[in-house]
Amino acid sequence: MLKTVAVLLLSTCFLVNEVLQDVCFPHAVMDLVFLVDGSESVRPEAFSEIKSFLCDSVDFFHVGWHQVRIGLTQYSSSVHAEFKLGTFNSKNEIRREILMMKQLLGGTLTGQSLEFLLTHQFTEAGGSRASGGVPQVVVLITDGEPQDNVIDPAEVLKRHGITLYCIGMMDYSSFQEIQSIASNKEYTSILPEFSDLQTITKNISQTLCELAEDPKLQGYRVCQQGASADIVFLVDGSYSISPTEFTWIKEFLHVLVNRFYTSLAEVRFGLLQYSNRIETEFQFNTYNYNKAIQWHIWNMKQINGTKT
Repeated sequence: MLKTVAVLLLSTCFLVNEVLQDVCFPHAVMDLVFLVDGSESVRPEAFSEIKSFLCDSVDFFHVGWHQVRIGLTQYSSSVHAEFKLGTFNSKNEIRREILMMKQLLGGTLTGQSLEFLLTHQFTEAGGSRASGGVPQVVVLITDGEPQDNVIDPAEVLKRHGITLYCIGMMDYSSFQEIQSIASNKEYTSILPEFSDLQTITKNISQTLCELAEDPKLQGYRVCQQGASADIVFLVDGSYSISPTEFTWIKEFLHVLVNRFYTSLAEVRFGLLQYSNRIETEFQFNTYNYNKAIQWHIWNMKQINGTKT
């Protein structure tokens, strides 16, 4: 029998270490490498757009040795590791290196660059945590058709458990090739201009966040698969809840959701926030998998207000 449950979170004394503004949840772990086309077909102003996109993307994650590690490789006729996964553990250091990156120029040997990643970036010496089960992810940004074979190197990376997301500035004739590089069709973006990168930054970062793992969520589910229930979280978002307390609430909900098998036919979640008004964050039929719910919870903004 379907059961409906409401969970009310009031202004009790919640404690947390810090207020976190990033889109991705703070305990996310992932090894993320950006692979950037620096060939001469990329105009200097377009290369600047790529660097802006990279800096904006970095801001969405909690960077650290035990959180998200980021590496950057640029390629053209040659391949150069700008910095490896184990090089930096702060956003400021990473952004500084991105802004200092000089365009290589030359041809577009995309396949060669994919092979390079496996031997130079995704290694234990390079800072990869693949042996510990940490998700390994590549975001490829390119503007033209590769001048070498890309299918075989891409398949090798996939067989090693590395997820490939591809962003292309190409005509439609190249779309199938981009899709063949990516791990699946949903992990592709085709844009007319590099200036359009800013319009997809948040969506791509959300997708990458969903690929990350959260060690805090590793544990048994308390509800058996096939069970059905409609659960509503009712969250106090008034001024009586401090920003640090509100972050603690979000962390609690983030972990709690993972204890259930979520789908439109199993456990469904809704979320309301209230103060002197009521805000519907999402309804039962809005999301049908855990990570989408968790992403929304983590990005929920406190509405404040005087009444509880």
